[in-house]
This record gives sequence, C-alpha cells and structure tokens, in this order.
Amino acid sequence: MTAECTIGGHLDAPTHLRCVLANMLSDPQLHSLCDVVLIVQDERFPAHRAVLAAVSTVFKAMFTNSMMERDAPEIELRSLDKRAWKMAMHYIYHAQLDIHDEPTALLLLATARMYQLERLELFVENFLVSRVGMQNCFALLQQAHQYDLSALEGACYSAMETHFDALALSPAFLQCPLSLLLRIIRSGALLVKSEVAVFDAILRWTSADEKQRAQHLDALLKHVRLEKLSDRQLGAMGRSAVVFKSSAFRQTLFERLTRRGAHDDDDDKVEAALQMGCHLKAHRRDASVFTFSHVQRGVTRMAPADEEEIVRTPWALDSNTGIVWRLKIYPRGYGKAKDLFLSMYVQARSNCARVKVDVSAKFDIFLINRKDATQTISFSSSHHFTEASDHWGFHRFLQLSQMRNSALGFLHEDTDSLLVGATLYMRGSDTAPSSSGVEVCS
Repeated sequence: MTAECTIGGHLDAPTHLRCVLANMLSDPQLHSLCDVVLIVQDERFPAHRAVLAAVSTVFKAMFTNSMMERDAPEIELRSLDKRAWKMAMHYIYHAQLDIHDEPTALLLLATARMYQLERLELFVENFLVSRVGMQNCFALLQQAHQYDLSALEGACYSAMETHFDALALSPAFLQCPLSLLLRIIRSGALLVKSEVAVFDAILRWTSADEKQRAQHLDALLKHVRLEKLSDRQLGAMGRSAVVFKSSAFRQTLFERLTRRGAHDDDDDKVEAALQMGCHLKAHRRDASVFTFSHVQRGVTRMAPADEEEIVRTPWALDSNTGIVWRLKIYPRGYGKAKDLFLSMYVQARSNCARVKVDVSAKFDIFLINRKDATQTISFSSSHHFTEASDHWGFHRFLQLSQMRNSALGFLHEDTDSLLVGATLYMRGSDTAPSSSGVEVCS
C-alpha cells in the first residue's frame, strides 16, 4: 500500500481505488493481466475489460453481449484522436486529469460522449464552465446545445447577460440567431447601464442584414423597456430609418412625445448630461431602478458658519415602490470631513404616513461634470433604510477645493449650483408597500 492510500493511518476508500487502478497500468509486471488491447490510430492501449465496462455503457454492452468484440484480444476504435483517448485512459485509471485548453477539452468531450464515459464528460463540462467568458460564450453555447450540457449552457447565458454591453459591440454578436437574441434581451438578469444599450444592440444587429432582419423589429423592440427611455432618447433613435419601420416603436414614440411638456433651459441641460449615462452602473434589469437628479443652487454662498450648513433636494417619488428619496448635502462637509470635503447622503421616507420605510437598496450618488460628462463622479454603497436609519452616504465625496473650482466643471459659478442625483437599485421583494392617494411629504 502506498502512502497516498492512507489518511491519518486509516484507509481512504476513493484514494485506495485510484491507487489500485493506477497500479494496474503502471506496474509492468501487471501488464500480462490486461485482457484487451485498444488500438487508436496505430497506438496500442492495454486495458481491462472489467474496468472499461464499469465506466462505459458502450464497453459494457460490447463485453457482456454476443458481439464480435466480446472475446477479441485487440479492438480498433475508429474515429478517435489518439491524444484524446490517451487522456481518457488516464482519467479512467487515475480519476484525475489536467486540461489546459478548450480545443483539447472539446476533443475529450466528443470522445466521452461517443463511448458514454459519463464521469469524464462531467469533468470536461466543469472545465469548460470555468473557462466561459465574453470571447467564447457564443461558440461554447453551440457545444452546450450539441451535447445537451445544461451547466455549460447556463454559464454561457450568464456570461452573455453579464457582459452584454461589450458583447453587443463584437463581430460575433452580429451573427447571433434571432432566437438567441430574443432569449438574451428578455432576460431580467441582463446587466445594462441603460435600456439604450439594449436598443442600440437591436439596431446594430438589424442593420447588419436589414433586408432579412427588419421584419423582426416589432418582436425585438417589444422586449426593450421603452418606458425607461427619455423623450430625447426616443426622438434621437426614432430618426433611424431602420427603427422607424417598427409600427410598435412609432406608436410608443408618438404617445411619449405628445405627453411631453415644456422644459426650461436647466431641464434640457440636466437631461443632456444624464443621457450620456456616465453616472450609471450596470444592473439587473429585473431590479426596480429609480434615478432622481436636481440642480442644487446656493452651495457656496451659504448662511454664516454658525447656522445649519445643509441643503436638501426636493423629495422625489418612486411610484413603483411608494418611497420618496432625496439628497442631504453638506457643501462644507460633515463631521470629520468638515471644511475639507463635500458630504452627500441619500435619505428615504415612505410616501404614506401610515407606513414606515423599510427597504434595502444599493445606490449610487453622482455629481455630474457639466464640462465633460465622462468625468462625472459616482460612488456606490448599500443600506437598509428604516425610520431609525433613514439616510446613508459619503462624508468624503469630493474635496472642497475641487468642488469650488469652476474650471473643473462641477460648480456652475453663475448660478452657484451643482448637478447632483442618485440611482437606487431594489429587488421587488425588498421594497416597501406603496399607498396611493397619499400626499408626498416635502
């Protein structure tokens, strides 16, 4: 008995069996006990019928039924790669294997399926699952479908949902079949910064073969959550000749634009900045997402230092959850950050006087850079908001010297204002009950 076959002085059965099987092949004196030789591409592999039958239903049928191979001393295995079979034999007798690349894994997978080596097939599938990423998820999904591998299929779908923004820009995405595209864009687990990403992906896919694919626009756009797009975004996208062929989109565009009210100059500036999406983080589409923003004036020309140095944005109602949100802003800092940093916090309250706020949420607080929206500052956190703990945020959001320097683009000097806001991400089961007909607190 070798040292590897014992653990703490006691026999370890799985290790013992691996040692026995390994010795059956590795010990030259035991080679004479092999009762069959498998031939693959002129290479000979001594083996034991009993071992092969125990791991493969194909070999079991071959050696226990009246087949010509039953008593044959040598059996030629056709249509196999000898390198793959050598690795398969190593796994059969050692129950372990080192795989370093996907092509080798796929050769092994074909071999395992051909001879019904179920444990080897599971081993290879687990390896492929560990290798799934943005670059290979389309190719591996085809293999998952070919061999009916549910774990690999799930990993490929998960990669597509996680990396959708980048994946939609890849050449492989343009070859995506309609059924797969529909499967992806209707998923609630899809991670996107904005529905604009889904919209743009559909447009790009359709434009790659407009003659054949334009007919599917209605079916595709049905899964884009158009209610989350602004009128400006809908209008810009509607100018595409391809998209305008969708009757459903034309109707939605018409309904949205006819409801659009007047906007003042600040409204347009806010919407233009937010439309770039630099403040957004990727999130699951089945989350309840609520964004509010405000042009907060009077951030540097405040009352004397002995008065309360805080400004609050107006309450914003999330009608999906029945919660109102606002930002508490300390333009001169709060606590240990006073006179050093801008401090900002999200505050929550129920819109119903009879219901106490009780909600868990992830959130981003953002400060838009008006000169270059790509330089927008955004910090993320999470909190369980209750009556006793109704606000959460950041003491050190931005150094005061940077905030007050209008040349950096955060402070609008003429109006003494900052463009601030927050995005809340909540799962449906985490939200507080909504009560209609109750006036929002202000």
